[in-house]
Amino acid sequence: GGGGERWEAVVRMPSEDLAGFKYKFVADGHHESGGDRHSDAAQTEPQAEEEFGWEGVTTLESVWEGLLLRFLIFHPLSDADERMVITGGHPGLGNWQPVESFREMGLGGERTLLTGVRGRCWEASFPAPAEDYRDVQYRYVILNTRTKTALWENEPNRRLGFIPGAASTAGGKHAGRTREWRQFDGNFVAKELKFDWVPPCLFVGPYPQCAEDVAKMKAAGVTGVVNVQTDKDCMQRMVNMDMMQQLYNAAGIELARVPIEDFHGADLAARVKFGAHAVDRLMRNAGGAGREGKV
Repeated sequence: GGGGERWEAVVRMPSEDLAGFKYKFVADGHHESGGDRHSDAAQTEPQAEEEFGWEGVTTLESVWEGLLLRFLIFHPLSDADERMVITGGHPGLGNWQPVESFREMGLGGERTLLTGVRGRCWEASFPAPAEDYRDVQYRYVILNTRTKTALWENEPNRRLGFIPGAASTAGGKHAGRTREWRQFDGNFVAKELKFDWVPPCLFVGPYPQCAEDVAKMKAAGVTGVVNVQTDKDCMQRMVNMDMMQQLYNAAGIELARVPIEDFHGADLAARVKFGAHAVDRLMRNAGGAGREGKV
């Protein structure tokens, strides 16, 4: 059914057929150009919907003869009143206009993340304009619908060197598959440092960035830090590790660095053991100094 500019149809099929499912749109007897679309439905966990008798449903959004742009970020929110939005220097992202123009996001179906685990991402999809855009800057924002407040990322703007337009991709590499361009993101770091306590001796949280963060960690009893940022990540996020080392030294906090590439499952699997060894060493060092180790 449908009408106007939006059409939809429901097709039932066995889950084992999803990975090889191909399709194509036909309007008034006219086939869209390019090769068959290759479904990505197998990458997400179908969501049970009451309208379809609680069967699992996977949504395949598409744009006729166009390109769909999709932004995804994995960042669980604990407050039911909070939701993720995105804004930036692109028509589909609101062109940095006030909050009413931010691109809203919704939780997608469970999918396999870049680290190999399952999770639900905040997603925003919209049709690409005809023209390409270069050097696009953008940021994610957490909106609280109850308090009417906005929490911005406390980092330099995210940057993309190129976002394709519908005209340049017609018949190109996107045309023969899902006609979709995607950007996966993560690591939403707020201005105020927050970390989770994992008994009996661990804290887990984003990377500290300033003297106030280190003071907060010291007050919580932290004796050691395992930093997993790569040098490239520190440079992109403008984290001065020499300064942070000095701040840690002044606070009596021992620093260990175990660089692990963001959202790279193979690198995580290969290097996580070094992180565990670093935690063990920091705990033993604190105990040897007569302190209760907390890392």
